[in-house]
Amino acid sequence: MPSLWRKSVRDLLGARWQLAGLTVLVAVVVAVVLGSMRAKRLLETTVRTCLVQLHAADLDVRCSPTSPGAVDSARETPGVVRAEERMLLEGVLRAPDMPATPAHIRVLPAEGRPDIFALELLAGRWPQPDEEAVLLDRSIAQVRNLGPGDTVGLEILGKTHAFPVVGVTLGSEHVLHPAHPAFD
Repeated sequence: MPSLWRKSVRDLLGARWQLAGLTVLVAVVVAVVLGSMRAKRLLETTVRTCLVQLHAADLDVRCSPTSPGAVDSARETPGVVRAEERMLLEGVLRAPDMPATPAHIRVLPAEGRPDIFALELLAGRWPQPDEEAVLLDRSIAQVRNLGPGDTVGLEILGKTHAFPVVGVTLGSEHVLHPAHPAFD
């Protein structure tokens, strides 16, 4: 038994570099797994917090067109905390020196700010009542290098209208960047 023990120790010492490499590899794998788990938890917490702060809807009911009194009726439904009308359009965003970009256009309430899927103003200002202006999502503002003071065209149903950009926002519908800026 002592000779077997000595041989095992001698073999282990002879393979110490392989053992050291294996130890480093295991340590790296453990660090990557633990780091990934922590990053996932942080991202989930950030998104959850943002969705609560910006009043993300648990249920989005689409009725087209909204009949008079439909929103008031929805507000009176037991368990409904908030209800508001929204108009969403599909179009194309156009700006100088920029390729045409498909756009999800949300028409803001004429008075006040949206209550559901609220927007956090990151730069600029809110449009004045009856002012025709654009608030850009922070992703498109960063990717296309646009911001307050710029003018953009919105093509809706084949007709393009020019609007000043007055602000940049973050909304709960677009918490994460939808596309990497390197891919146009």
